[in-house]
Amino acid sequence: ELSQNQLSGDIPANIGNLNLLIYFQFAKNQLTGSIPASIGKLKKLTSLSVEINKLSGNLPESINSCRLLTSINVSQNELSGIFPEIGDSLTNLKTLNISGNKFSALHQS
Repeated sequence: ELSQNQLSGDIPANIGNLNLLIYFQFAKNQLTGSIPASIGKLKKLTSLSVEINKLSGNLPESINSCRLLTSINVSQNELSGIFPEIGDSLTNLKTLNISGNKFSALHQS
């Protein structure tokens, strides 16, 4: 839990090496750059909370590999592009907040 700590900069690509990480709570900081694709390596991740930062780019398709996710909150950032299809892969997902971004569309099959 590192929310509201005035952290700045990019989320490092090697975040995926933290294979025991369960909670990724970095809300209300000054994070910039994109959410790295390596986040998909976090097989034990249950909660992704990066709301109210300055993240840009897209939400990586690799998020679908985090099959234990119950909550995703990426609201109030500058994320864009097509939101990835999450259909059958994230069956444990209970909450999803993507508001306040610039997604152009939801993934379409």
